[in-house]
Amino acid sequence: MADTLAEIYRNTLTEGSFDSNGDATIITTNSSTSHVIKNIQVDDTDPNVKVLGTLKVNDFDIVALTANSSGSEIIAPSSTVKVKSTGIPLNYEDIEFNTRRNATQYTTTTNAQVNNYLALTDIYAGAVTSGMNLSEDSTRNVFAPNIGANNYHYNYNGNFGNPTQAMVYNNSGTQQFIHDTNYTPKWYDGKVHAYYYGDRSGSSGNGLNRINIADGTSTRILDMSYTAPSSDPKMFGSVNADRTVDRLFFWSHRNTSSYAQVYDFATGNLAAFTNSDPGTVYSAANTDNKQWYAIKRTNGSYRFILPHDNTTVRYYDWSIGDVHTSSTSYSTMSLSGNSVRFHTNTANMSVFGTELFYLNNDGPKVAAIDFDPDTPTQRVVGSNNHFTTYGVDLTLVIRTPSNSTIAGRSYGITPTLKLRITGVTST
Repeated sequence: MADTLAEIYRNTLTEGSFDSNGDATIITTNSSTSHVIKNIQVDDTDPNVKVLGTLKVNDFDIVALTANSSGSEIIAPSSTVKVKSTGIPLNYEDIEFNTRRNATQYTTTTNAQVNNYLALTDIYAGAVTSGMNLSEDSTRNVFAPNIGANNYHYNYNGNFGNPTQAMVYNNSGTQQFIHDTNYTPKWYDGKVHAYYYGDRSGSSGNGLNRINIADGTSTRILDMSYTAPSSDPKMFGSVNADRTVDRLFFWSHRNTSSYAQVYDFATGNLAAFTNSDPGTVYSAANTDNKQWYAIKRTNGSYRFILPHDNTTVRYYDWSIGDVHTSSTSYSTMSLSGNSVRFHTNTANMSVFGTELFYLNNDGPKVAAIDFDPDTPTQRVVGSNNHFTTYGVDLTLVIRTPSNSTIAGRSYGITPTLKLRITGVTST
């Protein structure tokens, strides 16, 4: 056999080089050819969306292709060398904020992400047709259209306990699911599920329940021996950085002797996070006729947020294992100016990441408060007006855009891996 110093491979891998599993075959050897890799030069060129490749020989991981490397690796005869990417196929997500415009239309402001990189902002659609006529309205309305393969629509009407109606419709307006027991507020996770504490058809007593909007069904998560739903209940949740559901925070009514509870999805554990009823711990001024939201900060702690009035937001800090008492204090943030103040503090708002998104008093437009810093910060997200004719609720829906939508956009990204492999070839 003859050994020759060689450039074994040199090419530029793009999105089209990889299959649907993220694999790109770059070298195959026949029964009489082998290589010894000595040096690898790598350039993962896009500054925002990386290919994130790993070199594999016969399906064994050899080296991460994130920087130049050197050493010795044998590619035997009849072998296959691949690059395995964790960045491709690209993951496209639309972070859509909607407001209902009328019974058949809604308005959206959308931010488009690729592999969690914010590529496009403030994509505005003033009059999207939902395909159905929906006349319900309430103090708090959550509207999530076109969920799942069935394109089902979720509509929730809440008035601080009475009513608390969750309904799922098909595209023709036919109701597929309803839960309308009073004092059972629902929390929508921004994707496919909504959660509540209370009764469920087919289950005994009260418990934690999950509504699957995509198919119009519900399941019991946890049977509970807990106070029955009554006045001024709460249900709000937190999500992890990858948008999986993290925790549910809730109480069945303000004066429950079983205290406020937190359910941990990772462990299935349920624990009290107050040492008395929520009305005593937080006071009626903070529990009655107020919406509550939870944000998980990047340091792992939490903030419970309640828009107190149109120019004031209050928030409590909480960490895992904490038990709030009547001496637990809240922090206050004043919202000065129409661009940052709430249009209506009792309307629905939405959490994405560490920010609370809402409609401001200027238009109104989409605005946000970031609760990750010790001192929260404010910003205006959208430059276009939403509508107030059918409520000023803002609902977050995270969805995958269609192939035609993706093709029609310019995301400004070119994930590319330049790769050069040198060493010794034997034939």
